[in-house]
Amino acid sequence: MKILFNIIIFFLTISLNAQTIKTYNGPYSVRDKGVKGSATYKYYENDQSERIYNGTFTFNGKIFDEYTGTKLATVIIKGEFKDNKRIGQWYASTRGTDGKQSTEITANYIDGMLNGACKYKDISNGSGISRITTITCNFKNHKFFGNFAETSLVGGKVYSEQINGSFDENGFMNGKWKIKYLSSSNANTVNELATIPKIEDYREYSHGVCYKNVVKLLSTGEILANNSHDKALIDGALNNYKEETGYSSYNNYDFEVNIIKNDKILQGNGEGNHRLGIIFFWNPNEIGNLLYDVQVGVNPDNFHIERNVKQVKRISKSSITDKRDNKKYNVVNIGSQTWFAENLAYKTNNGCWAYNDSQGNIDKYGYLYNWEIAKNVCPDGWHLPNDSDWKKLFKYFDENEMEDGSFLFAGGSLKSKSYEWNSPNKGATNESSFSVLPGGGYKKKDNSSGGIGNYAGFWSNSEIEDLKSTMFFLLFKNSVIVKTWNFKENGCSVRCIRDE
Repeated sequence: MKILFNIIIFFLTISLNAQTIKTYNGPYSVRDKGVKGSATYKYYENDQSERIYNGTFTFNGKIFDEYTGTKLATVIIKGEFKDNKRIGQWYASTRGTDGKQSTEITANYIDGMLNGACKYKDISNGSGISRITTITCNFKNHKFFGNFAETSLVGGKVYSEQINGSFDENGFMNGKWKIKYLSSSNANTVNELATIPKIEDYREYSHGVCYKNVVKLLSTGEILANNSHDKALIDGALNNYKEETGYSSYNNYDFEVNIIKNDKILQGNGEGNHRLGIIFFWNPNEIGNLLYDVQVGVNPDNFHIERNVKQVKRISKSSITDKRDNKKYNVVNIGSQTWFAENLAYKTNNGCWAYNDSQGNIDKYGYLYNWEIAKNVCPDGWHLPNDSDWKKLFKYFDENEMEDGSFLFAGGSLKSKSYEWNSPNKGATNESSFSVLPGGGYKKKDNSSGGIGNYAGFWSNSEIEDLKSTMFFLLFKNSVIVKTWNFKENGCSVRCIRDE
């Protein structure tokens, strides 16, 4: 079984405050990644007694399956810090315990940013046939720059995939790119693979936009696709494309490399994406958040603009303290919004209830508030989100908005994977770190609580009529976020959003 390896090198960016250099030598682990082992590194402490990496860093550890605890691979990471920023050459490797796969990465840093050559090599021996994939690329101030090359050699004989191209100084694909790959993978031996015709996918890019694409069968020269577009027209469209691009705003991220071999055809719109040597950048405050997906793309039937750098997620965690009762809350930055990552649990003189009057439920699910109290219950600098606030959050993870304002799949991204949800808790990934728990609700008319384990319901600040207001709820049985209403006198959970 092929193992997915995660190579993780991380750091925290903290201001300079030089002190006596000390050496740590002991247990070390990477949170949420199942990577445990030991590390030796040099550091000093600032005035807040926080450790500032300064000097050599070496980690030797193992990757464990997060569910079974089985050891999957060994990990080695080596490099050097200066005042908590990586410098010089860093090296990382994994070796599978089954002996079937190994991965190596070398990269160069200046003042904490990727600069210079980067090389990735993956060796796998699945089904008794070896495959060696190599990527060489360059970075300048944490952006792709200059030449990029990827090769995949099977059985030491057949190049199943070759990619060559370059990036401009802003990190965008530019100029001529050639992608060669086998027209089929239906072969049992290396010799059979060698007889399979190859396809050449030739593309020309300007600042990340493909304006020419010719696909042909190399053995016969037969043209399979030929798409050319007015470069000036495309450049004009790109200049009017105002979404943030490139890496310029995010310069403190770590990386790993993963290869997706096959073309992916998205059914329904005829769009074809060929992904190359995807580079993942991770937020050091929350290991595991995918930020960028670097890809080659063109629609052979109906051309569209596609940037080479696509922002996928920008998420980080922190915490705040409610000064009214000194309760500490986890908060999460999602895109341009900052949310409570747990339900509000501030006790008011009226209009709030604990599910079944249980302190344990307050600690876990917060209070259930009526709408009039919910409107103003958030601490200073925060407020009860309105429909627009909620919609912006949901669309960050799901573009499938329905006519009634509900969303088909966003619920899975927001729901916690914890045991509090009743089975099957369908679709739950909590990729947002929003960590929704099924706190149920309160019905004033019956003075009763219900739904715990089955659903979570949240007030919106958007009023419908005198007795009703908008609420959103998430269910255990699907990933849908339902937009509906509730009587204002009833109790729902409250999530606060930071004032802009």
